[in-house]
Amino acid sequence: FNEVWALSRFIQASLATAGLQSHLIGQGVELEGGPNLPRRYFGIRESAFVLLNLFDVQSYPNRKNPEAVLALLERIRRDDPFRDVQLVLKVKNGERAAEEWAATMTDDPQVKVISTPLDTHGVRSLLVACDCFVSLHRAEGFGRGLGEAMALGRLAMGTGWSGNVDFMTERNSLMVRHTLMKLRADEYPHWQGQSWGDPDVDHAWSLLRPVLDAPDRGRTIARRGQADVLRTHGNRAVGLRIL
Repeated sequence: FNEVWALSRFIQASLATAGLQSHLIGQGVELEGGPNLPRRYFGIRESAFVLLNLFDVQSYPNRKNPEAVLALLERIRRDDPFRDVQLVLKVKNGERAAEEWAATMTDDPQVKVISTPLDTHGVRSLLVACDCFVSLHRAEGFGRGLGEAMALGRLAMGTGWSGNVDFMTERNSLMVRHTLMKLRADEYPHWQGQSWGDPDVDHAWSLLRPVLDAPDRGRTIARRGQADVLRTHGNRAVGLRIL
């Protein structure tokens, strides 16, 4: 190779520990506009405040950490049982694993599982259909789902750790506190001596509750996030760094 390009400062720092110098390029999160599919196409309630989480069953579940998003929903139900909230889990349909995982969730009226494949138009429509994109991950190289949601004007909630902190701040999104934890055996390739961030679900709920009580608060944060992410990770910004 003549040179190495890094999608985030997190990746750049990781490469540096291996003795590889890289150029920070970032990743474009700007999606083409156009008409979107409505909520009813996905079976999402029109009345609900919708949380969206994308999860690849074939990836490493301990890293993506969907259980934390389910724990957040349980906190909402416990503390605010009459709140009209719906959690949408888009599960990547690799083989049968996604269908089997989805089957365990079908009896919960507040959880909508989508396991069918979506094209780019479908993914963009699903992002627009949600009120808040939630990623309580333990590590992300970049965090494209969060970035694309912000670019489309959606509120984003994410663990304040790893690649997504390049474009997420406490002013333009809901940044969840975390504690660093050591990886256990076989949780991830080359796990020995590695750490990742474990999000604080209680803090996530404390950030979300004011938004549920005052939706304009969430929309203000989302508008700020959209402006920020397009300025730093829009197509033009990334293209200029490449040039």
